[in-house]
Amino acid sequence: MAGEKLPDREKTKKIFLGMVPYLKKEKGKVAECAKVFKVMCLYFTDLDLKMYMTLTEEGDVDMLTKAPEKVDATITWTVDAFHDIALGKISPLIAFGQGKIKVDAPVPKLMKFMPLLPALTGSYKELLAA
Repeated sequence: MAGEKLPDREKTKKIFLGMVPYLKKEKGKVAECAKVFKVMCLYFTDLDLKMYMTLTEEGDVDMLTKAPEKVDATITWTVDAFHDIALGKISPLIAFGQGKIKVDAPVPKLMKFMPLLPALTGSYKELLAA
């Protein structure tokens, strides 16, 4: 995938909406994450795009483009930063340490989200190639 083009705003939105079936396969991880976060905002600053991931303790997940009333945490990054994380070019912890990811939630709580990251990055790679 060397030299791959980063997705534009519409492609990024389509990719993240397409992640829902992948995330639904991770019911146990979704349910664990939902104990801490019910709604997470994924904010891509370079595209001015906010995607809202809603989680339930029953393990259900959805991705929304419109803001719900309450958001428990926001992860702010660029498409480039997420792309590099998804392709394994940089670890999420190093990206955070370098300021490529900003979070408005307590980091220990955010660690509960980490088990869902492989489903996000794996589905991203697959949907990016489609």
